[in-house]
Amino acid sequence: MTAKDHALNIYDEFYDLLSEVVPDMSLRGRRSRSEAAQRCALLFAEQMQNHCGHELTQYWRDVETEIQILTP
Repeated sequence: MTAKDHALNIYDEFYDLLSEVVPDMSLRGRRSRSEAAQRCALLFAEQMQNHCGHELTQYWRDVETEIQILTP
């Protein structure tokens, strides 16, 4: 899986999970959920960098970069 694919997958998982917490489908609600999903995905990638072996750290940095590119 590429870093970009992994970033999208993580973001989508958090976005779907947050739909149960932020059910508001207005533009403001979708934007809030999208921003929260992006922050959660970034936190996840950061934690993976802290806990994975050296050989995977660059991969998770790449995933983090791809998450930051996503437009919430």
